[in-house]
Amino acid sequence: MLNIENVIIKTKNFIICTIKKPHIDREEGGHIVVACNTNKYTTIEEMPRDVLHELMDIASICGKYMKDMFSNEHIDIGIINYQVNGNWSALNNVRDPVHMHLYGRAKQSKNQPYGSALFLPDFETGFYDHNQGLTMSEITYLREKLLHDEIVKIYLPIECVVKQTNLKG
Repeated sequence: MLNIENVIIKTKNFIICTIKKPHIDREEGGHIVVACNTNKYTTIEEMPRDVLHELMDIASICGKYMKDMFSNEHIDIGIINYQVNGNWSALNNVRDPVHMHLYGRAKQSKNQPYGSALFLPDFETGFYDHNQGLTMSEITYLREKLLHDEIVKIYLPIECVVKQTNLKG
């Protein structure tokens, strides 16, 4: 189950958020999640094409802005890993809704060395206990970039689009 800490934005079908125990510390590349806002889909295969397109559009745009944001902070993100795992809920009787993890892979990372596969042990190990999530200024940066992105605007709920339009006038 996702333990959401901060919602960055909501689209028609997804919540872009941070979680309370990020898998990657922000200094090492950061971690955000694009999660289905309903339990309707528990696997990608269940998603209709329009929802799947939204997921891919939103995730790739989030990754772009994540890289830009960290570049501004002199954290060199070489690549973003986009992962739909589902491993931790696979053995539960109730599956989590589809969600994609965006893992920034910083070239200077120590705990998650750049160029190596991610190390994602169970939560009980304590491995994630000291990982820091995005700062409020980073969340605000991403929120502003996403809300003003022309592709993201396609997927925003109508009330959010109206609110953004009224802010301009």
